[in-house]
Amino acid sequence: MNRIDRNAGELARALALCCLCLAPCVSDRSLAAADTASGAAPDPAQTASTPAEAAAEPTAVDAAAGEPTGATGGTTSGSDAASPPSPAAQRHLEAVRAIEDEDGAYAPGLPQQLLGLGLAYQQEGRHAEAVETLNRAAHISRVNEGLYNAGDIPILEHLIESYAALGDWEQVDNRYQQVFRIHHRNYGEHDARLLPALQKLSSWHLRAYIDDMGGEPLNHLLTARNLFDSSVQILQENYGPVDARIAAALRQRALVDYYLASYAPPAQEDFSFGAETAEQPAAQVYVANSFVSGREALRRVVELRQQDGNSTELERSRALAELADWHQLFNRRQTALRIYQEAWTLGAQAGETSPRILASVFGQPLALPVLPAELDAAAPATAAGPAWITIRFAVNEAGRAQDVEVIESSPPAADKHVSRLRKRLLGTAFRPRFDAGQPVATSDVAYRYTYTP
Repeated sequence: MNRIDRNAGELARALALCCLCLAPCVSDRSLAAADTASGAAPDPAQTASTPAEAAAEPTAVDAAAGEPTGATGGTTSGSDAASPPSPAAQRHLEAVRAIEDEDGAYAPGLPQQLLGLGLAYQQEGRHAEAVETLNRAAHISRVNEGLYNAGDIPILEHLIESYAALGDWEQVDNRYQQVFRIHHRNYGEHDARLLPALQKLSSWHLRAYIDDMGGEPLNHLLTARNLFDSSVQILQENYGPVDARIAAALRQRALVDYYLASYAPPAQEDFSFGAETAEQPAAQVYVANSFVSGREALRRVVELRQQDGNSTELERSRALAELADWHQLFNRRQTALRIYQEAWTLGAQAGETSPRILASVFGQPLALPVLPAELDAAAPATAAGPAWITIRFAVNEAGRAQDVEVIESSPPAADKHVSRLRKRLLGTAFRPRFDAGQPVATSDVAYRYTYTP
């Protein structure tokens, strides 16, 4: 049983994303490190729904790459190996051979050409060859430039893409970790230049939890939470305590707190031996405090929007609505309604922009929790194409789904998939549509839910 099956409310994160984009789907588990001796290097997408309408230190030699094996990076099996290279790949192959003939197998000019060859393989969907080639590029780069040279970062980021396409989430995690370590070693703990790497790594861990991509689930959440906190600290130290960018990190931290609050640990044996896991006992403090922690993070977002002279009425109204969403998620409906109405009033007083604000924030039911758009960057595409189910339902004024029916699916959905989807949908909290400052029922809400059968 996957994590989403254990937590019926988790469909909300898939349905919420449908208001943003149709994200790539991952394995059926969603339906439903530094270099290592084995070849990894360090540092997660979710099943999505869309509206129908609209770490140990690395060693000096990368064992994954091993010794150079020639211009193609080694042999591959299957149809990829038998396919002739594209013109772009052929050009890079010839350049690699020329450099090797002239300057040897560790020539400083090789990584750039191997990177180009790896990208050519990626564009053809030959990800196994891309991985082998890019690993060799990274290995030669480290031999020539050192373990923490920033020139490795583009290679590692493309390795993440290919490992994700192959569904190798352990290697994806390892490469994300390595990108972060390079930034950390070059810039230190408090430099603002560390922020992009923190964003990528924290978002990856959150996506890894949401989409059940391996590893210990609670560790993913706690790591993401600590990294978001680090981002907030760096922003405050470099730009001041009221910098508008702090709001984005706090919103994502609150999302982690929601998943901590709703976390259901796997069943444990009555007796166990060995070291305690992250779930015992320190992590339990985070879980116990997650409701208050998330609420306070979202309250601070409201304050930041109010203090920021450059924020818009839409941003201020949305911040209040997201604070109300927090209470809606935890069935505190009276508190949620009061804050929703504050957000409505703020939008209604915005002058000529008022209709647009109210339509954006309250014009249609919104599944909760809402995933920030920043998480899309942590949703690497997979090779498998998704199946989909289009559903239609109503959302009542209390923010609950009713009258769920399947409109169509491709391929024809098995009963078990429809049953799971229906169960999750009925357990999802929604921000209801508002009219004249009051929550109202909405019929004929349609979503397309993607999954891997």
